[in-house]
Formats: sequence, C-alpha cells, structure tokens
Amino acid sequence: MQTLLKRGLVILITLFGLFMIQPIATAATGAPRFAKLHTTASGNTYSVVLEFRLSASELALVKRQQFVEIDFGLFDTGLRGDWQDYHVLSNMPGAQKDVPFEDTTPTPAVTGIRTAELLAEKNYQAGITWQMPHRTTSPTVAVDWIASHWANPMNLIETGACTVGLGQPGWCIFGIERDRVTGSLYGRSLPVNGRSYSIDPGVLAQSSIG
Repeated sequence: MQTLLKRGLVILITLFGLFMIQPIATAATGAPRFAKLHTTASGNTYSVVLEFRLSASELALVKRQQFVEIDFGLFDTGLRGDWQDYHVLSNMPGAQKDVPFEDTTPTPAVTGIRTAELLAEKNYQAGITWQMPHRTTSPTVAVDWIASHWANPMNLIETGACTVGLGQPGWCIFGIERDRVTGSLYGRSLPVNGRSYSIDPGVLAQSSIG
C-alpha cells in the first residue's frame, strides 16, 4: 500500500512539474526578450544604450502597430518631468527625439521608429546621452518598449498636440501598449554607473565595461 501511495505521489509531482514548466512568452508588444543595456558615467556626462535583435515572432508582433517608441525613464536625477536636454543615439528607421507630454518624471525617449522597415535578427541599438550636475548617487533607468500609433483624428488631445507640434513625430506619436524591457522580474530600475547589463527572462548579469 505504501509503495502504491509513493508511486501515486511521484506521478502527481511529475504532472505538476509538467504543468508548471512553461516556455517563456513573447511580450505582447513584441519587445525583445534578450538584450544588453550599456551605461556610461563620466563626470557629468551619462549615456544609456539598448542593444538587441528581434526574432521573427517578436517582429511579427511589433509590426501590428505602425510605430515603436523606446522610453528611458530616469530616476534619482533631480530633473523635472518636462526635462528634454538630451540627445538620441539609434540606427533604427525613423528614430528621433521625443517630446515630453504630461510626464511626471524625466522620460527621454527614442520615438518615430517605423516598424514596417524593421528586420528580424538585425543588430539594433537605441539610446540617449545627457549631461547633468554630478551626484553622489548614480541615476537609475528603466527601459520601456511602447507599441505606438500616429495621432488619432478622433482624439482631440492627440490631434491637438500634433497640431501644436506642426506634425513632427515627437508630438504626433502616442503609445498604445507597453512592456518593461529591463524586466518585471527585477521590479526596479538599473544604475547608470558605467556597467553593462545582460537582459533575459531569467537572469540579470552585469559586467564592467571599463
């Protein structure tokens, strides 16, 4: 009887394990699951650059929307939400500097990225560089991937902003859905301290880059 109970318990544990082990899901927006985030901090100059490739399945999801925006939410900077004294770095089609709109914390972004021109398994990068007074603590960053669209003619706020901005993408592109590239597993932003971070669904590894 004990042997039968043990066998039954083993079967139940095995079945439970099979149900619990699931493949890592692709983000709803097609945001890359695997990437590297490079940070630099030299005096009062800082930069953050995201490097990644999109798999075929990720790209298919990305192309469901016309544009992508990549937000770099900055924390521990002492900067205002409407701050925009930064430069963008990117090799992505259409990439350009965003314009802050009702941001409560500084959220510089690379916007205007045309999804129709993106390719699977191509090396892409998007990032920002900025200067600010030196602080005793490192600023931190959280990176969001945002599926976006052009201003909806039926939305007075979006069309109004686009009109004010004279049709420039930074004024006319609005988010639909977002995913945290730096990982909900970590639940925090990452220090901008001259290190690189390997982003994957299960592990956060960091290594010095100089």
